[in-house]
Amino acid sequence: MTPAATPEQPWKTLYAAAEQAVAHELWVDAEELLSQVLQLAPEHASAHHLLGKTLEQQDELVAALAAQQRSCALDPALGWNWFAAGELLLELERPAEAAEAFDQALAALPA
Repeated sequence: MTPAATPEQPWKTLYAAAEQAVAHELWVDAEELLSQVLQLAPEHASAHHLLGKTLEQQDELVAALAAQQRSCALDPALGWNWFAAGELLLELERPAEAAEAFDQALAALPA
């Protein structure tokens, strides 16, 4: 659960709304909310990951991959970002890079 927003961190309210938009498959709304989150908190790795998932649902695979790769760079231990990047790399027919991403995912998520 996302903590309540404070005046110093208004992005938390936006991120919670973005999570709800994703849960309801409101991809355009989610993209807009996540863009606002990232304007306020540009190094929020989970927001980049969620943006990547949102862009993928809109068939914007190259932009989705860029978001996932940014998430991986910001938080290499997250794991799901590496897995999502690997899936996108496979869709973009880049199997060698996909294998590397899956290796990183496995290291972060051994189970």
